[in-house]
Amino acid sequence: WLVMDGDAPQLALLETPLHLVLSGGNVQGAEYLAKYLEVDVTQFVGPAEVADAFAAHLQRKTGHAGCVDMDMTFYTLDCVVPFSRPAGRMRAATHAELDELVPLAVAAEWEMHVVQERTDTAAIVRTLRQAINDGQQFVWAEGSAIRAIASYVRPFRHAGARIRGVYTLPEFRGRGYGAAITGALAERLLKGGQ
Repeated sequence: WLVMDGDAPQLALLETPLHLVLSGGNVQGAEYLAKYLEVDVTQFVGPAEVADAFAAHLQRKTGHAGCVDMDMTFYTLDCVVPFSRPAGRMRAATHAELDELVPLAVAAEWEMHVVQERTDTAAIVRTLRQAINDGQQFVWAEGSAIRAIASYVRPFRHAGARIRGVYTLPEFRGRGYGAAITGALAERLLKGGQ
């Protein structure tokens, strides 16, 4: 959905398998969208001011109250400082590793409170498959053993990428795998123009 003011877009809403995503926009656009949206909204993410306006209008419209489940901060990166690199290297994930990656991706979403049930994996599997297809899912591997995972979302060409789903297996935490895969992926994205 896109809220327009003349020829100028004011707010965009993207429907994903996990939730609705509100773009940065304005409060009036959020209120308008909530007023005319005809879908059952169970959860959504977006910038605080816009999301709050959207939620308040939905509450007035439906009578259903909501709550903030998670606050997040996004940072803009323009350079990567040198970081420790543990044994192994970052590489693109493959479909042959899907069975090994699914429980890691589910655990990552669970630990970040993105999903409410550990058994609700269908959307996560679809997202993981798509990330592998698009070359956006990575692993930090030591030989054939996966130590950490990370992926990224690139909404527009040369308009920035968002690193997500960084997860280190619990038995390998504290050894720098999470920092290494995040740093290596950030370097790759910056060199690619993101």
